[in-house]
Amino acid sequence: MKYFNIGKNKIKISCIGLGALHFGVFLDLKQTKNLIDYSLDHGINFIDTAPLYGHGISETFLKEVLQKKRKKIIIATKFGLKKIIRKGIFGVEVMKLNKKNLEKSLDDSLLKMNLDYIDIFQLHAFDHKTDIHETFEALIDFKKKGKILEIGTSNYNPTEMEIAANAAKKLNLKIATTQLHYNLIERRAEN
Repeated sequence: MKYFNIGKNKIKISCIGLGALHFGVFLDLKQTKNLIDYSLDHGINFIDTAPLYGHGISETFLKEVLQKKRKKIIIATKFGLKKIIRKGIFGVEVMKLNKKNLEKSLDDSLLKMNLDYIDIFQLHAFDHKTDIHETFEALIDFKKKGKILEIGTSNYNPTEMEIAANAAKKLNLKIATTQLHYNLIERRAEN
C-alpha cells in the first residue's frame, strides 16, 4: 500500500480509503467489522464516514469497530448535508455551516463513535448562505480545542473551492483534503 502525509500534523494516510456510506444499509455490523479488518490487513488505514451515511448508522457501527483499533485508523467525518424525502425520493439539502450547527454535529459524531477527536473534519457541501469566514473560524476553534486535527472539503466545485482557499489563506488555515464524487462509474470530476 502506498501512503502519503496530509496536513500540518503530517497524518500518514493510505492512498486507498474505505467509504462507510453503506455501513448499516447494505452491510450489517458483522460484515462491517469483517470489511474493516480485511482493509486494515491490506494496509488501508483511512475510513470516510458522515452522520448521513448508513441512514445514520455508519458512525454507530464504527464505534464498535474502533474500540481496539483507533490508533491504526484515520477517521474522516463530515457535516453539511441532511437527508430529505420529496415525493418518496431520497435527496439531500445543504445545512447552515455556522458554529452552532458545526459544533453540534461534531460533538454528536464524537459521541456516536466514542472518540476524543476526529482526524479529518470535512465540510460536506458548500453553504452559500453562511459567511465562509464564520465557518472557518469555528473550525479553527475546534482545532485549538483538540476536537479535530485537520479540515477538508467535499463536493466543492472549482469556484467554491477557490472561495474556500482564499478565505482559508486569509485566516491562515490549511485545508488538508478535498474530496470529489469520483469512482469507476461516476467520472464527472475528470472534467
